[in-house]
Amino acid sequence: MKTKGLYFRYLIIVVAVAAICVAILFKMARTVFVERDKWQAKAERPLYDTVSILAPRGNILATDGRLLATMMPRYTMYVDFGADGFNKDTFERYLDPLCQALAQMPGDRTAAEYKAHLLKGQRSRSRYYRISYTRLSYVQKKQILEYPFFNQQNPGKTGLVFEELMSRDRPFGLLASSTVGSVYINSEGRGASGIELRCDSLLRGVNGKRIKQRVQWQWVGDILTKPVSGQDVYTTIDVDIQDMAESALMNRLQELQADYGVAIIMEVKTGAIRAIANLDRQPDGSYKEGVNHAISDLLEPGSTFKTASMMVALDAGVVTPDEEFDTGNGLFQYGGRSLRDHNYSHGGYGVITAAQTIWYSSNVGISKIVLKGFEKDPKKYVDGLYAIGLNKRVDLGLPGAGYPIIKYPVNEDGKANPSWSKVSLPFMSFGYEVLIPPIYTLMFYNGIANGGKMIKPYIISGIGENGHVSRRFGTEVVTEKICKDQTLKEIRQMLVDVVQHGTAHGRTAVSSDYVQIAGKTGTAQIHQGAAGYKGNTVRYRVSFCGYFPAANPKYSGIVVVSNPRVGYPSGGTMPGAVLRTVADEMYARGFLPSKETMPRDTLYAKMPAIKSGDAKSILSVCQSLSLPLSSGAKNEYRNGWASVESKDYPIALKSLTPNTRTVPSVIGMGVRDAIYLLEQVGLRVAVEGSGKVVRQSIPVGRRFTRGEKITIVLK
Repeated sequence: MKTKGLYFRYLIIVVAVAAICVAILFKMARTVFVERDKWQAKAERPLYDTVSILAPRGNILATDGRLLATMMPRYTMYVDFGADGFNKDTFERYLDPLCQALAQMPGDRTAAEYKAHLLKGQRSRSRYYRISYTRLSYVQKKQILEYPFFNQQNPGKTGLVFEELMSRDRPFGLLASSTVGSVYINSEGRGASGIELRCDSLLRGVNGKRIKQRVQWQWVGDILTKPVSGQDVYTTIDVDIQDMAESALMNRLQELQADYGVAIIMEVKTGAIRAIANLDRQPDGSYKEGVNHAISDLLEPGSTFKTASMMVALDAGVVTPDEEFDTGNGLFQYGGRSLRDHNYSHGGYGVITAAQTIWYSSNVGISKIVLKGFEKDPKKYVDGLYAIGLNKRVDLGLPGAGYPIIKYPVNEDGKANPSWSKVSLPFMSFGYEVLIPPIYTLMFYNGIANGGKMIKPYIISGIGENGHVSRRFGTEVVTEKICKDQTLKEIRQMLVDVVQHGTAHGRTAVSSDYVQIAGKTGTAQIHQGAAGYKGNTVRYRVSFCGYFPAANPKYSGIVVVSNPRVGYPSGGTMPGAVLRTVADEMYARGFLPSKETMPRDTLYAKMPAIKSGDAKSILSVCQSLSLPLSSGAKNEYRNGWASVESKDYPIALKSLTPNTRTVPSVIGMGVRDAIYLLEQVGLRVAVEGSGKVVRQSIPVGRRFTRGEKITIVLK
């Protein structure tokens, strides 16, 4: 019995071992033949983890090389309360002045809140304790290193650690921001809109890799592959013209309380966009850059489209500028619909010439002209619009662009277009039942200014790196000749007369004492979806499109104002006034040729306003303008800072001697000198207004803490 029991035990062991061997053989066979690729990939994978090194994103630059978007280092600040050498006694001794300094900058807590926050971290001996969520600039980082307790030479005693992050910065703030675009706030920082999105693959570059090892809250380790920097994108934007356009549009929108506004300025000969502003009304009534309405909005252009209708009629020979049309009392019944002029309640225009239908923007007049020539064959009218190139799609170099929609009377199969009605022809003649983005309307008017050659607007002028442009983009022709030479001559005269005699005439509209502007006003009732044009509240979109100087055009422009809440809707006094303001300022700042050189007034010469500031610069300007200086000013103030003591003849200066202990006076200085002087002594500056400094928040002579904030007000 005993032998038999041992036999069964050995048998069980043998069977178990055999089963294990079979399982091992099965697993080996599966690994070799079935899972071979999987284990091969694991074998080839490195024995260490890696982390990406973000490639520096390329810059977006203005036409003169100034930065519109760039990468800047930003820093977040932490304290390692468990660091070797951290001195608790010194920390507690300097805690109060440290918190007072932190309350000034970064300033996201009060001094008492900072104290409670830091004591909490010190009690817990946290190794990675965030002081503030503010992303600091390099200058701010250097200032913080001079704060009490943090200013020790051995950083181990303070535990202060800065983590560097790369941030996408716009040196000019929100200037042209909807066109420049934005990036996603994440580790990759990919383009989200505008040029940042359109050129993302060029701007982004190629990330590198390094061995993953973290020391003192920072990634370190050998670099496996170096990152390749992104390329730079050069634009046609002129920062100064952009600023003029945005400022003029902003001021007008605030007066009108409109929903949004658009302003575009384009160079006539090249098609380069020098300014493109899109300002949206915010819930608090302010305005800022938002949706790029200039390229994306499909709008019924209204009366600016009458110029295209007149061009088609003149080219087809169905009308002459002097031919008369009876517009009656401003009401015209056609196809069961009523067509009205804007002054129908005042008796209309009566009998006017074809040219005057453009001057006065007569809906009745232009519809009668188009019906006279194309009522029996409306295809010829639309063919004429197509011949101009108004329906052509162009690549504007920006995402989200819309394309013109100009319907045709018949479909491709030759059958009648169901969206074409009896009244489509007359309504199209004055800008309804067609959809055109503002930038396409500008492209058409720019063609008129450019001698009949319609060219594509463009905003990206080149690609390059390290200051070298490797690829350039330029002018592209859309339509070589939009109309006959005689037609062009007649149209241009009509657009001049709109400003001199018609709906854009007047000092509160487009008429300028300095720059002759030609163009056309437009007013269109806004379609309100299911309610059509008869919603509870009638809303209008007003526009003006034209060019200047009229005789020798250098720039073209369009301004659109949507749903103004104040005043009677008028394309002349609302958007037209914006374009006039921009043209006048461009003239004053030398962007346009002047009419003549005015003789110097030697009898009543006015003393120019002189700002305080750098003494050497003041003397240089005064000497260049031949302004009389006192003997003391000539000899004593060659260096340093000075204020203007006398504004009469001769000019006297008073020396300014700032020190690093008390607040200096910057009253009367320009913003550049004021900021430089205040930052030189250790203050952090905030600016309000423009002009010269009239007030400073910290009185002159008061002692201050380094890094303290001072606000200067300019007028």
